[in-house]
Amino acid sequence: MTLWNFEKVMRHSLGGALTELRARLPEGKCADLTVDRMIEIRNAVAEERKGERIALESIRLEAFRRTIEMVGGNNHELAAELNSIYLKHRFANIELYPDVLQLLDSIAGRYVLGLISNGNGYPERCGLQGRFAFVILAQMSASKNPTPRFFNRHAARPAALRSN
Repeated sequence: MTLWNFEKVMRHSLGGALTELRARLPEGKCADLTVDRMIEIRNAVAEERKGERIALESIRLEAFRRTIEMVGGNNHELAAELNSIYLKHRFANIELYPDVLQLLDSIAGRYVLGLISNGNGYPERCGLQGRFAFVILAQMSASKNPTPRFFNRHAARPAALRSN
């Protein structure tokens, strides 16, 4: 939520996936399914996989598989399609806060800019390509969120990270 409103983008993207799911399953099969329930399923998958090094895209894919199973289906291809639809919208619908680019431009020459995130906001997919000297995502460390120790360890040594 630092650079854009992730919650808004995620909910919109899940809404698109839910619309597709409803169109692909027999009528009424997922009438009671909501975006909030899909978020709960995803969070349960993430909790089960806690401590593993796993890409967030994989967690979301497993959540779509479980969502389909929950409504009485068993279609892994559909889960993969929903994941693709979600990710397409997830990255295409990002709207940076109005002052983000101006702020990054104003400090770029004075600081080494790095991105440390608990998300999967790859700069090149978010309109931020070339703006960061290093990128560290929590999934690289098997941690849900970068802890202060994680942040201090990596942010204090950005030159070492660029060589990795």
